[in-house]
Amino acid sequence: MKNFILLLILSCSFGLQAQVQKGLASYYDDKFEGRTTSSGETFSQKEATAAHKSLEFGTRVRVTNLKNNKQVVVRINDRGPFIRGRIIDLSKSVAEELDFYGDGVTEVEIEVISDEEVVQQPASSQEVSVNIKEKSPEIKAAKETAEVAFEETTEAAEEKNEQIANQSQVQVKPEKQTSEFFSIEAKSITPDFFGVQIGSFREMVNLMRFAAELKTSFKEHITIESKKNDSERVYTVILGQFSNRASAERFQKKIAKTYDGAFIVDMTN
Repeated sequence: MKNFILLLILSCSFGLQAQVQKGLASYYDDKFEGRTTSSGETFSQKEATAAHKSLEFGTRVRVTNLKNNKQVVVRINDRGPFIRGRIIDLSKSVAEELDFYGDGVTEVEIEVISDEEVVQQPASSQEVSVNIKEKSPEIKAAKETAEVAFEETTEAAEEKNEQIANQSQVQVKPEKQTSEFFSIEAKSITPDFFGVQIGSFREMVNLMRFAAELKTSFKEHITIESKKNDSERVYTVILGQFSNRASAERFQKKIAKTYDGAFIVDMTN
């Protein structure tokens, strides 16, 4: 498809945006606990993580609550938020640290920082950066003693577990499973239109959630392109089927505040 590879490369550049942003922050609902994020990680309300529309996964961001100047450093591991005016979704533990849990949303400033700038976070956020250097023989000896004690404890525990396994067969109660259901009407097509690309996903479940949200917000057609990059498969979400570029540009401007990284895709050739 003409220029499509180039457009794909350009889409990856949207993470290189301004290092400081201001806008509204919200936090995850409890129903997302344990689900898979867009990066492939399992979401936990206890971790200092966040969702951003375009910053690269793993990026460290300092979030400042502009109402009280409280700050927390978080790591980007998901995509979102997909609500107009909001620039970042935070875990509940971070919302509590920033003291806006009862408000639901708050105005924040987010700033991309380097690994050297990461400071130790409160224990509740579980995002701690610690650098311990062995500066004396005493510290080194204490470390060696602790390692030996750990190995001895581990060996004793393994022997105990082996004895238990030989004596009886342990039945483990399976974990409770949660299910999500989506209604799908899909068919293979040969595109001959202009569209607006607004997101890419590696996890199918995240793609389905996003498509469901789009279906309730817009009346436009949703096209999914499945493509393979190296050993990974990526699913690209394209909104709208426009007969000319001018119509696509008007739609792109209409959704620019919500999807600031959206761009036009020419699929007529």
